[in-house]
Amino acid sequence: MNTNQFPTFKEQLESTSMPPGQRKAMLAAIKLFSEQGYHATSTAQIAKEAGISQATIFKYFSTKEALLMGLLEPLKEIVGKPFIESLSQQEDLESLIRFIVRDRYAFVSSNVDFLKIILQEVLISPNLRNAMAMNFQKLMPDLFYHINKILDADEKMNQNLTQADRVRTIIAPLFTYVLQTQIFSIKTGDTEAELQMVEAQIIKSLRQ
Repeated sequence: MNTNQFPTFKEQLESTSMPPGQRKAMLAAIKLFSEQGYHATSTAQIAKEAGISQATIFKYFSTKEALLMGLLEPLKEIVGKPFIESLSQQEDLESLIRFIVRDRYAFVSSNVDFLKIILQEVLISPNLRNAMAMNFQKLMPDLFYHINKILDADEKMNQNLTQADRVRTIIAPLFTYVLQTQIFSIKTGDTEAELQMVEAQIIKSLRQ
């Protein structure tokens, strides 16, 4: 898998069914939020970029924050659900961890500017944090089911790990690597070799 190729959220949003004015507002918001930051972007600028009136924006989103939060719902549908569907097709621990690491790294790599905005705002906006938590919780049952199905079947699995331990063991090394290379832009070497190292670290920790 080429770790640098993944449909961007913008590209996926363009093919999602919704009113044209709403889509234009969301696409323009992604572009401007990524280029100049959330707080430096006004709804007037978004309307101009989208080629629509501010009234059209407010028809679908009551505030700029509501527009930002509105971008999270499509994330669940066009990113979360396909991820879980592919997750269900993995057959063993090695293929599961490889898929998670490669798929999530590719997603972040293709959407890093937009995700930086979300990360910045989630730290200061309780409303955005709550919206993200609600969307994430909707995916949790299916996500845990497919992951635990494979982990429970692995004969070498560390049986002392709780479900929370398993999640942290999988997420922590990947999150650290993504944060280092994509958010802080600290490049350390061969991406392929480093992703393999992340995978090996996760598998070793799950089986210890």
